[in-house]
This record gives sequence, C-alpha cells and structure tokens, in this order.
Amino acid sequence: MSREEIAKAIRRLPSRPAQLFNHLFFKTLFLFSAKKDALDVPGETKRVLILAPHIDDDIIGCGGTISRYINGGVRVHILYLTTGQRSRHPFLNEKQLKEERKREAYRVAELYGLKDLYFLDNIDGNLCLDHQNVEKVLDLVEQIQPDLVLVPFFLDYNRDHIETNRIFIEAARKAGWEMSLLAYQIQCPLSPGTINRVVDIDSSILIKQKALELYKSQVYGKRFFQTVLDLNRYQSSLARKKCRYVEVFLHLDIKKYAYLFKRMDERYDISKHLEGFGDNSSLPYSFLKGSRLRKEVKRFLCSWY
Repeated sequence: MSREEIAKAIRRLPSRPAQLFNHLFFKTLFLFSAKKDALDVPGETKRVLILAPHIDDDIIGCGGTISRYINGGVRVHILYLTTGQRSRHPFLNEKQLKEERKREAYRVAELYGLKDLYFLDNIDGNLCLDHQNVEKVLDLVEQIQPDLVLVPFFLDYNRDHIETNRIFIEAARKAGWEMSLLAYQIQCPLSPGTINRVVDIDSSILIKQKALELYKSQVYGKRFFQTVLDLNRYQSSLARKKCRYVEVFLHLDIKKYAYLFKRMDERYDISKHLEGFGDNSSLPYSFLKGSRLRKEVKRFLCSWY
C-alpha cells in the first residue's frame, strides 16, 4: 500500500482509535527527528503583530504563545484579513455570521486581555494581493513597528492562507524588511524538517482551549479544534525539554522566507498539492500529503541553517 492509501484507511477510523493511532504514529515519527530548542518567550520582543487570514486562525496556530507573550508584558496586535462570513452555518446568513464572528473575536480578546484588534473585512475565499490590502498592512506595520510578525506558513491548502503571505511579503518589502518572522501552522501540519522553533504551552493550554470553545459559530469545528489540541500534544515530542503541549514555528529571515515562497509559488500551485485536516482521522493524511513540496522546502532550509 502507498502512503496515501494507508492515510486514507486511517481516515475511516472512529475518533478514539484514531487518536491512539496518531499518538503512536507521531511519537514514532518524531523519535527519529532532531529535537528543537524552545523559543525564548518573550525574550527581547516588545511588540508582536499577528496576521490571521480568518477569525480563529491566530488561536489555532499560536493561541498558547499569544498568552505567554501577553503574560510577559508584550503588546500583541492581531490583524484579521477576512470576515469568515462564508463559513457554513445552519441558521445564520452571511451578514449575521460576519457580525457573530467579529463578536467572537472580541470575546476571545477579552479572555486574553487583548486590546489591539484590526479587521480588513475581505470576504473569505476572495482574499488577494492588491494595492489596498498591501497599503493597509503596510500602514499598520509602520504604526505598530513590530519586533516580530507571525504569519501562517505558506505551505497550506487554503488559498486565503497563501494570499496572506503574498500580501505580507509585499508590505514587508515596502517596509524595508525590518522585523523578525515566525510562520505558524493552521490546517496543514508543519513537518519536522520545517520546524526550527517550539514554544512550551503547558501553562497556557487551558486558555487556548477556552478560546477555541468561544468560536461557537464554528458549529462544524468541534472535532477540528480538539484535533488542534491533540496535534499540539503529539508535537511535544519534538521539544528538547519535557513538556506536554507545544506550538511549532518556522523562524526565518524575512528575505529568505520571501525567496522561498517565491520559488515554491513559481513551481507549484501550492494549494492543490496539500490537504488540510478536519479531525484526528484525517490528520496523518494531511501530514503526508505534499511530501515533495515539504522535501524541497527542507533542502533550502538545510542549506541556510
């Protein structure tokens, strides 16, 4: 059987056996992977800007890290690029869903003690690199002067996630590249070869879980949110220090990140080579899908480390 056939078979497993399989799968896989140093949070960082394609992506990818930054006295700013109004909901129309998702963002911000939220109000699915989006991001970067920017890693099946990278890279170029970068995972797990930083979120896993529970409009997201937390647990095997939950990142010079994205974007229609996970049963398939792209990215990263 091929890797994809095995992964598809796993997808048919019910929830608890799938969790057990994934625990063994990732434990075994990461046993042979180089252990990663913990990221110093907050370190010298004073101002953080997080670009989230959709309302909830920030918490999915780095909700525990956000809490650690805030507790360390760092000012965190979050920019949501789309409204999320086209998410499926059995009772709310697009206008109501747009309003409800924004209310959820503010509820999560209150939970965290966040005060700086910004909304570009693009319709999800229609996000694109255009002058208006770039200028708004550039204006925000110049206003905040962040030490660190977090963006979703560009190897993702969701086009809004990929377009967020196009917009940010162009804004960063115009801003003179004067900031550090962390790329976080959302629905396509980062492979060990693209992870070079982990953050211990044992102290903040509960607030991340509570935040995910506040996204009640995501009626189809309960199993997905649980899988996000499970993945944080599986990936803890990558950390040098002993911990139960981690969030993982690619930390890279912005110019190199931009070059890498450009090379991959020119050669591939990235989203068509990848698949996002929806729950534990689809997580291994999502991890294995797009192995060719992941290996190519790893070769570049290995030459730079």
